[in-house]
Amino acid sequence: GGGWGLCGGGCVWLDAVAAPALRLLFQALLLEEDPETAAAAAGCWEEVLRLAGSGAVAAAVGAYVAAWCSLAATSTGIRPDARLLFIVSLGVGGGEGMSGADERAPVSTSEWTVGTVGRLRAIKALSQLAGVLVHTDAGATSISTSSLAAAAALEAQVVRLMSAPSATWRMTGAHLLSQWLTAIPAGSPRPALQVPGARLAQLMAATNPAYPSPPSPAAYSEVAALCTRVKAEAEGLRRAAVAAGAAPVGAIPSPAADGFGAEHAVTLAAAVPQGVAQGVAAATMEAARSKLLASAAYLHAEEVRLHLGVLAAAAAAAVAFGALPVKLNPLIQPLMSSIRREGDPLLQRQSAAALAGLIKVCTARVPSPVNKISQNIIVMACADPSETPRAEAAAGGAAAAAAAATAPTPASGALIPGAAKIAAKAAKSGKGTKAAQAAAAAAAAGAGTGASVQQAPNGASQPTPKVVAMSGGTYQPTPGAAATVEMPTIPTAQSPPAKGGKKGGGAGAGSNAGMSPSLAPGMYNLGAGRGAARATSTTPRGGVKGSGKKSKE
Repeated sequence: GGGWGLCGGGCVWLDAVAAPALRLLFQALLLEEDPETAAAAAGCWEEVLRLAGSGAVAAAVGAYVAAWCSLAATSTGIRPDARLLFIVSLGVGGGEGMSGADERAPVSTSEWTVGTVGRLRAIKALSQLAGVLVHTDAGATSISTSSLAAAAALEAQVVRLMSAPSATWRMTGAHLLSQWLTAIPAGSPRPALQVPGARLAQLMAATNPAYPSPPSPAAYSEVAALCTRVKAEAEGLRRAAVAAGAAPVGAIPSPAADGFGAEHAVTLAAAVPQGVAQGVAAATMEAARSKLLASAAYLHAEEVRLHLGVLAAAAAAAVAFGALPVKLNPLIQPLMSSIRREGDPLLQRQSAAALAGLIKVCTARVPSPVNKISQNIIVMACADPSETPRAEAAAGGAAAAAAAATAPTPASGALIPGAAKIAAKAAKSGKGTKAAQAAAAAAAAGAGTGASVQQAPNGASQPTPKVVAMSGGTYQPTPGAAATVEMPTIPTAQSPPAKGGKKGGGAGAGSNAGMSPSLAPGMYNLGAGRGAARATSTTPRGGVKGSGKKSKE
């Protein structure tokens, strides 16, 4: 508040304490559970950035931005790394700062956990640093060298986050990149961000949730332990089947192979014949099969959930760049899927805001996709009958709607204008959807003329509106359609190749057709459509077991 007025002549004292103050404020933004306290910390953070010199802020960023980004990327419900925390005690060591892992720390850090609301506050705070680092101090004609170095350090941390094997780290990096682009003041130079843009394109090219880092067969680090469990259960099923005299039939993937996941576990379970074994051995084998299938289903659901969040965050960052592909499916579908399926309301709002930004950018396109996007949003929003009232009509309700539409008004005896023709056409068609439309049109016309409109006697419900289907938790670009977005061109990611098999093929994964030959700074390219974007694998590295043949993609 008003105490900052003491800074009138340059805030020398504030520059001296800017680094520890920013460290404590960042931790409050990330870990504070009380909304009022967190809001006060956010306001204080903004004041320090506004009043402190750019050199002091740049020095703090250069020294602590790596720790800040690592703390912000802590998974939900997990304790942050205590070695990265900064604790000040007025009763120990004369008030000096210490690490949260320091044995002298008077306050336990074991109860501090990170939540989505804290992570988003921390991401916003990091993005606000960009506005300071591109600001020119009073009397200066250009951005200082220290500010440029700090901005480069922040950019490097964004790339580090988006290149990590953790889905949470990738989402944090993509959200930070998105907010960075929107936090730069008007008139200030926008950084090129070519390396983060290239990494962003790689994230969007990996559409297989089981293999988010092609050509590596590694899964997200959040499900690494679950993958190990699925492998162990798959090997247990194989041994139980051999012991029961029901060895798997045909070529099966080896549980010990790199990249063995949910799809391969289902293949192995299906390859074990049923009805061959008897007695206790058969019961043991079937129990192992059921356990493996349950674990595989859970693994697949977690991979889809994590990948959905990554793709939605990457799409939001691509929208923030302002350069759109020819086909918008790679951006629209992750955002729509996140709005429909994301379990965290805060992340849903992030995707909704990005979709609104996409609509705004698309208003100048010819032809404009705004109408289609808006229709899909309306259909999705009105799909729940408990939230959205709907006219009731069924296959047999068309005639009743026509009769209601042609009923004379109590006052004049005249027909409702235009409603009879609509209702008769709907009744002739016999289609339930048009019948519902006719009933709605008749009701609307009746309300406008004071006529009495009768309700359909059968009282049947209107068929549920058709909702545009999404492909699980991932997006699939239109087959054969170019998905060119203007940012730095990168090699298109390929599927993880099976050892001894063919590498991802031909014009699909390796082709650069359709990419822009030369792109200006700050522009990127998403590749050449579905063939280039998909990063799938049906067989893990290590080949197949039981057939003597190597795997094929």
